[in-house]
Amino acid sequence: MNADALLTNIRVASPCPARWADMTGDDRARFCAQCQKHVYNLSEMTAEDASDLIREKEGKLCVRFYQRADGKVLTADCPVGAAAVWRKAKRLAAAAVALLCSGVAVNVWASDSGQRTERRPRPKVYRAWDDAVSAVRDFVNPKPPQVIPPPPRAIMGLICLPSTRTNSPSNATNQPPLLKNSPPKTNAGRPALSS
Repeated sequence: MNADALLTNIRVASPCPARWADMTGDDRARFCAQCQKHVYNLSEMTAEDASDLIREKEGKLCVRFYQRADGKVLTADCPVGAAAVWRKAKRLAAAAVALLCSGVAVNVWASDSGQRTERRPRPKVYRAWDDAVSAVRDFVNPKPPQVIPPPPRAIMGLICLPSTRTNSPSNATNQPPLLKNSPPKTNAGRPALSS
């Protein structure tokens, strides 16, 4: 199982109420005084390091990680964070170019007019009218609310991995054992009829 598949299937079996700040250690691993276990922060590791640690401990470890809304575990080498930084840098560059272009356009327009006339401020009545018109316009056609994605949530506790079924002589059919009061099942998966 590769690192991405292993980290996608990770779930917390029992969430831990202990606070990360109360534990002793560094950003990658800390010791919990409540449960006397080491707690590993998967979000401070690369995906490969995190999956190697889970394989080394055979899935029997206490972890802390951040999980996105789509279930993906955030790691130190997650490309989503880098993409967000790149998008923000592109927006900032576009805003700077737009500001520069508008400044040049205003300068060219002002120099082409021949005479620079000084504009007087609008009278108070007209400013009040403009404010009223913009208030009505905003009421009739409101701006859509800004959608902010929820931040990733920190999850901490013992993990459970999906079980891998093996064909062994003791469990040749790979079916769960029957409960005491349940009727025996046939091969078709339906209860056997007693005659």
